[in-house]
Amino acid sequence: MDSSTQANPCPLTPFSSLPDEETDYLLEPHIPLGRLVVLEGPRGAGKSWIAAGLAAHVSREKECFGKILVVGPAGALASGLKPRLKAAGADLSRIEVVEPSRVLWEEDGERRLSVTAFSVLLGQEMPSLVVIDPIDPYLGKKGAKYWELLRELAIEHHCTILAVRRLPQTPTGRPARTGPEDISFCADSVVLCAPDPENSQKRLLAHARSVHAAQGKTLEFTIQEGRVQWGNPREMGAEELLQALRPKGTGDALAIAVEFLREQVTAGETTVYYLHQNAREAGISGITLLRAKKILGLRSIKGIGHWYWEFPPENEKEKSDDRLEEPDSPATGKNNDHLDGNTSGEPLKLNRAERRRLEREERKMAGSMEKAEARVSGAY
Repeated sequence: MDSSTQANPCPLTPFSSLPDEETDYLLEPHIPLGRLVVLEGPRGAGKSWIAAGLAAHVSREKECFGKILVVGPAGALASGLKPRLKAAGADLSRIEVVEPSRVLWEEDGERRLSVTAFSVLLGQEMPSLVVIDPIDPYLGKKGAKYWELLRELAIEHHCTILAVRRLPQTPTGRPARTGPEDISFCADSVVLCAPDPENSQKRLLAHARSVHAAQGKTLEFTIQEGRVQWGNPREMGAEELLQALRPKGTGDALAIAVEFLREQVTAGETTVYYLHQNAREAGISGITLLRAKKILGLRSIKGIGHWYWEFPPENEKEKSDDRLEEPDSPATGKNNDHLDGNTSGEPLKLNRAERRRLEREERKMAGSMEKAEARVSGAY
């Protein structure tokens, strides 16, 4: 008998037999209960204030929700978070501190979140809300795998894990995503906290992603008397707010790409597939990225299933740094942008043949990376 005709040991489940489940909310529709929620925004946008206000709100709802856990060193939380909780009218007896050492483990000289220890903690304490502010120190350098695990833990233990983090940015201050491994692709809800572009005295809380319900309205708020004071709803959505956060007149696109690439490679983000993807998210074209690579003198290294870019030896790197000091074009009075223009002052001007060669290189690398990612995805 052909193996394709053998009975499937794992029968399919019709939707009619699945139980009907409704999503509960700590704050409808922005903060669902029992899910992974990301609260992100630029520095000083009020993220920690929002987290404190949410914790205070849950602590007062004794009949609806359980205790709240806050992960962090007790000394820092006593001076930073406790005054905000008191000002927000929180029931401090229902909010408990989890020392980082209880949920961290060390491997290869790096401390990161222990999923096992974290799961045991949630099973023992049975909280309704866990606040991790900020989340980044608990993930390590290769923390992409943790996002889906955190989501699974939130669902399993029916508690909301609120991960607070600074909005990823390019070296010029532009909001940027970091790629498919970004937490926003795993979170059930993503909430963006940012200054109000129309009023510097106010801040906005926008719903950027929602899996279980329609996105909520953007909420206006201010910080007064040590607590969050809510204002009127606003029409501005998360995407519009992100656009408003992008600084105007950030300068030469090539210089931006050079700084972007320098930071990414220095941080170890050298896989060509993700470098191109991150560049697109930051508004940098592939050709401009390749020009920046040439300026920095980066070398292409073929790995197992991936291409990598790395810096040359120090003596060669110093020579390539000198090439960054080309002036802007005096003919147009504007900064040179991507491959547009043909002025004599354009830095690292490419002729037609070289431009086509770089375009072929980009297409070849992008194609090979897509095939590699498809092979990797098929293995899981």
